[in-house]
Amino acid sequence: MMRAVADWIRKGQMKGRFFPAVVLIILTVFLVPACGGNGDGGESSMEVMAGHDHGVHASGDGSAAVKQEEQLWTCSMHPDIKLKEPGKCPICFMDLIPVESGGEDESLDRSQLRLTESAAALASIETAPVRRGKASAKIRLFGTVVLNETSVERITARVPGRLDILFVDYVGAIVNEGEKLVEIYSPGLISAQEELIQALKAADGKEKSGSNVLEKARIRTLGAAREKLRLYGLTPEQIGKIEKRGKASDRLVIHSPTTGTVVTKDAVEGMYVNTGTVIYTVADLSSVWVSFRAYQSDIAWLRQGQRVEFESESIPGELFEGEIIFIDPVLDGRTRTAGIRVEADNPEGRLKPDMFVSGTVHAALDGAGKVAHSHDAGELPLLINASAPLVTGTRAVVYVRLDGEGDPVFEGREIELGPRAGDQYVVRSGLSEGEQVVVNGAFKIDSELQIRARPSMMSPSTDLAPGSPTMDVLSKLTPVYEAYFAVQMALAGDDLEEARKADSVLSERVGKVGPAGFSGSFADDWKRLSKEISASATRCGAAKDIAICRKEFDGLSQSMIEMHGIFGHAGIEPYFLTFCPMANDNKGAFWIQEVDTVYNSHYGSVMLRCGEIRERLEPRGN
Repeated sequence: MMRAVADWIRKGQMKGRFFPAVVLIILTVFLVPACGGNGDGGESSMEVMAGHDHGVHASGDGSAAVKQEEQLWTCSMHPDIKLKEPGKCPICFMDLIPVESGGEDESLDRSQLRLTESAAALASIETAPVRRGKASAKIRLFGTVVLNETSVERITARVPGRLDILFVDYVGAIVNEGEKLVEIYSPGLISAQEELIQALKAADGKEKSGSNVLEKARIRTLGAAREKLRLYGLTPEQIGKIEKRGKASDRLVIHSPTTGTVVTKDAVEGMYVNTGTVIYTVADLSSVWVSFRAYQSDIAWLRQGQRVEFESESIPGELFEGEIIFIDPVLDGRTRTAGIRVEADNPEGRLKPDMFVSGTVHAALDGAGKVAHSHDAGELPLLINASAPLVTGTRAVVYVRLDGEGDPVFEGREIELGPRAGDQYVVRSGLSEGEQVVVNGAFKIDSELQIRARPSMMSPSTDLAPGSPTMDVLSKLTPVYEAYFAVQMALAGDDLEEARKADSVLSERVGKVGPAGFSGSFADDWKRLSKEISASATRCGAAKDIAICRKEFDGLSQSMIEMHGIFGHAGIEPYFLTFCPMANDNKGAFWIQEVDTVYNSHYGSVMLRCGEIRERLEPRGN
């Protein structure tokens, strides 16, 4: 009880003018009953206090003494800053506040947090197991019906001439294979037919010649004449009629090479055409393509061979089905979508080209997070609730409840997510089946870790080498950097006197850092670098000529660059490594700046902007 009173009194010292009254009330409450005794010959309060005091001093090793924990001070905006004395935050210069003691559990890692059962209940913390299951998603697609390009035939003129008769004179007409389409008047056909007739006559007179060479030549000539007419578009039946008739004709009838629908008519009767002129386009509409567009976030769920169900408002209540036959390997740069081609049967012709449709793909993933074939799904993927991960864009963090007795312990863990499947995420790595992950209240746990300057969603843990100085120690280097920047800007402004003053401040601040907080090789590095920086700053501060000061500044910069490479810097703003190729007699020189605009310390106003920013030096932990 007296210890509690003592603690209260000690805290009361910060209450100002109300403290004497508080002390008087406390002494009255506790001392007055003690003066009267306890009625059983018990000792007085003074004796009790003396006994306690005696016990404290009698303990040689101090185990019975009340150990007052060392008070630390932190910044409410930068909780990673912890100093032993009150003052200003070295980053934002706000007043530091005392750190509450007793809230840290030394048995836990920095990424772990222990909550009591009541605290977890108040925070509405809920967990669910990581499980394996079917990951399916309903992907919505929108597109239009287009012609099946593999069933499209273009009817062209193979000889120049005039279109005398169009047997099919409107778009939409259905034609059968071999049906007459157009009759062309072409005098150019006469010479080709005469060649056939003469070759046929020569072949028929082969008995009058006893030369095998001439016989073979006549046969080849006849075959070439027939092939020439075939290439002009004549059918074998038409060529046979010419041979029987033995007379050339200046008319050519073109027949349909396929069964289908005339979708375009590009000519009229009486029109003169050249070789290759398109007259009709005939398409077989019993099979059509549906051209969909898929967002890049949905592409992971799609593969060739998947079935797609689609419908159109033009045919309400009717559900059609097709198969993905092609996925465009290149995205459209304007819409960030990829083309998906679906082939569908259309035996009754109800699907019309350019008809709008909406489709649905029911996709499933295998254990590797890839699209699974229905006949060979393999191992089922790991799944977690979609509310479990805290996603920052490049990282995903979940909080796992660890097994064990007593109050629950939650551990932050960075995982790799696969595609989202409805209200679930596929987990590629980072979790095991059966682990309990927080599905409600994860943000509250993360916020508590942020307040305690622990690794969290916004502040990932950094893999630092053993013995690295803490952020507390690193913040002590901030004044060293600031003094160096003052030297750098003074030389850029051709102000020797200001540079000498800044050098003096730099040397003084380096001496104040001391070896505390550095261990192992880092302690050796700081010992060496502090001597080099202090020596360079002293020589630069003693220079009578700005050229000499700038020469010493080059050596100072090399030490500062090495210091940053080993320790980095605290804070939230980056520094900038700058280079001038003309400094040091065109050998070049590096230095560090606080801003991303070049301020050349080696040439000053003569060439203030000479140089370039080579690297952005981020604060440690960013």
